[in-house]
Amino acid sequence: MSEEIDKYINEAVSHELKDIVKKLLIESVDINVIYKAFSKLTKEEIDEIEVEASVIREKNHNREFWKQYREEHADDPDNFAVKIFNDAKEESEREYSDMVIKNMKNENLPMETIQQVFSNYTKEEIERI
Repeated sequence: MSEEIDKYINEAVSHELKDIVKKLLIESVDINVIYKAFSKLTKEEIDEIEVEASVIREKNHNREFWKQYREEHADDPDNFAVKIFNDAKEESEREYSDMVIKNMKNENLPMETIQQVFSNYTKEEIERI
């Protein structure tokens, strides 16, 4: 029984170490420092985590770049990238509202209540959803 408990503890510790390593690598901590500080993990495990972390770093960089770009060009309604972002945002908000309306209808809430919450929808639009 003790061996089994030790096994689970070691797996949990290893998993936690990997999470910590990933967070450090996302923050661009030198991988050689990671190798020394986390010697319980193999070089292969750390290298594998570095690949995941580099993907996350790239996504974060891209997200920040486009956020800044949208902010800089927000006053230009003809900017193609801003249009795409605004259209996608409106579409996702509309889809979310549609889902909430469906749930409200499934709960048999009165049409008046739904229209009060979603005043930007006509009665026909709500019925169609």
